[in-house]
Amino acid sequence: IDMFPDRYRKGPESATVNYFLNGRVWYNDPDPVYVRNVVPLGRARTFASFTAIAGALYNFSDWLPDLKPERVEILKRTLAPHGILSARPIDYFESELPMAWVVDGGATKVFGLYNWNTNAAAKVDFPAAYAGLDPAKTYVGFDFWNDRFVPAFKGRLALEIPADDCRVLAVREVADRPFVISSSRHVASPLFDVVEERWDAAAKTLSGVSRVVPSERYELRFVSGGRLERRVFRPDVTPYPWKVSFKGEREEALR
Repeated sequence: IDMFPDRYRKGPESATVNYFLNGRVWYNDPDPVYVRNVVPLGRARTFASFTAIAGALYNFSDWLPDLKPERVEILKRTLAPHGILSARPIDYFESELPMAWVVDGGATKVFGLYNWNTNAAAKVDFPAAYAGLDPAKTYVGFDFWNDRFVPAFKGRLALEIPADDCRVLAVREVADRPFVISSSRHVASPLFDVVEERWDAAAKTLSGVSRVVPSERYELRFVSGGRLERRVFRPDVTPYPWKVSFKGEREEALR
């Protein structure tokens, strides 16, 4: 199994070893994010996601006019820092270069899972408690880069990561009401952007406030009745107040 070349691994290795200093003493520098067209797309996602989930210093030196649209999209979804100090590597003591990170936002946790091998898939299989989840509770998730729902699971966090690629999952405990599981704004969503979330049981509406880019398409992903539902907004301000009905009507934006 081939590992990433040293020039790619050096930055993440240094940022991982010193993760507990990040945001407290300084911002760790994992080296530039490389999304240029010659870098395999999965590898570009991996290093941009690593920097974003770790909350480290974000810098890049690629020439923007030459980048393909999918490369620009990686920058747009990872560029801003989330500022959450709970970000940490899960397998810190077991691996020279950990493959799993978590950002603990309380009700929601975002996992960054990285395959540093260039030609073989990797498996993540952690007991729930090891990953910071309650083994007695049932969770669902959303796979950001693959844009798909992660069905209910309990007891273990287990999945496969393609070679030279990553997976970023937002995970939340199953509830008896609709709730936000992710958004299109940022790889660390909804922790990055959704700053308020309120459920009105009588009206059967979920409302909240999000940090958005005005005029950019904004998609919220909800879990309702064990299924994924999506709503699209065109916000004209930030922060942006939104409101969604779960009585069968279309969503209603407050602005």
